[in-house]
Amino acid sequence: AVRHLRQATVLDPAHGEAWTNLGLTLARLRPDDEAFAALRRGAELRPREPSARLAWGRALQTHARPLEALAALEPLAALRGPEGAAAACARAAAFHALGRMPEALAAYDRALALDPSQLEAASQRLLVLHYLD
Repeated sequence: AVRHLRQATVLDPAHGEAWTNLGLTLARLRPDDEAFAALRRGAELRPREPSARLAWGRALQTHARPLEALAALEPLAALRGPEGAAAACARAAAFHALGRMPEALAAYDRALALDPSQLEAASQRLLVLHYLD
């Protein structure tokens, strides 16, 4: 799959979805700078599609790069709806990883306000409350 996705980005360097898919695939195989650069490129090429930036930010967070995740996710902070809830939850996880519990709590609260069915936000919020006690 990686070979074909790399070929797609060579054939059409402006194909944002190909870059995002390449980055996600690489991040699953070996989360390194090449994977995150591909995800960043996918987000840059698809500025009106929050899912690309969300994929980049989530991958950074998943692979213990919370400061970079926060920077990648910052433009999504004002989103509404399910994508806004997902972005808030990803930001909260990054704050949590950095030990910034009040900010994590606020972000989890935002995620739940946008989408009360966000189970990850609800469960992680409880952990943050535990740390704040």
